[in-house]
Amino acid sequence: MNDGTLPKGPVIPKNRLLPREGDHAEEIGSYGLAIRLHNSVIDPGDTVEVEIFFSGYGQITSSKLVFYTSPNLIDTDSGMSYILTGLDEEEDRKATWGHQRIPIDPTGTALDMSDSGLALRNWCKATSYFDVCQTPLPTIATEQKLRGYAPVHLFLKTKKSARPGMHSLQFLYTYYDGRQWRSYSETIQYTLRSFYQRHEMKVWLLGAIAALLATVIAIHTIVSWF
Repeated sequence: MNDGTLPKGPVIPKNRLLPREGDHAEEIGSYGLAIRLHNSVIDPGDTVEVEIFFSGYGQITSSKLVFYTSPNLIDTDSGMSYILTGLDEEEDRKATWGHQRIPIDPTGTALDMSDSGLALRNWCKATSYFDVCQTPLPTIATEQKLRGYAPVHLFLKTKKSARPGMHSLQFLYTYYDGRQWRSYSETIQYTLRSFYQRHEMKVWLLGAIAALLATVIAIHTIVSWF
C-alpha cells in the first residue's frame, strides 16, 4: 500500500470500458477488510485513529460499512469525532480519497462504499472498486491510500471521563458479490490507560523516595540509641 507520504494518485483513463479489467474480473467477487490502528494504547481524552481498506476482486455492488460506538466512551458532541472518506477526481484527473467529512452518529454510522465512487461514461454505474494499475496482480482503489488518504479514515475522540481498560470497535462490511449477499466482520482493540498507568513512573519515584526516607529515619533512630 502507498504510505501516503507522496502526493500521488492514479489517473483513470476516460476510455476504460470496465472499472475492473484484470483476469477473472467478471467472476463472483470476494472482499474483506484490512484495518490499521494507529495507536493501540492511549489516555482518556485522546483520539483513536483508524484507517480502513477493502481488499479483493471480482463482481461487487451495494457495499456498505457499519460500525457503532459507545456513548460513554466516544465524544460525539464536540465535532472532534469524524470520518474522512469519499472518492473524487481532482483537477489533474487523479483520484483521491478524503473528500467527505462525516460526523460520528452516536446511534450508529453506515457508509456507502460502492455507489459513491467514480463513474466514467463507459461504466454502468459509479464504483469505488476500480483498477488503479495494470499488472498481472491488479490493485484496486480501495486497497490503497490515494494522495495520502485511506478509503475510510476514522478519528474517534475519547471522553476524558471514559473508563480505563481494554475497549473494542466492531466493523460490519456487507456487499453483493454478483450472486448473493456477503457479510464480513472485523474487531479491533485498544487500551485506555488508567491513572496509575499514566503516572507509573511518578508513583515509582515517590515510592522510592518514601523507601529511602524510611531507611534514613530508621538508621537515624538506631544511631540515636547509642
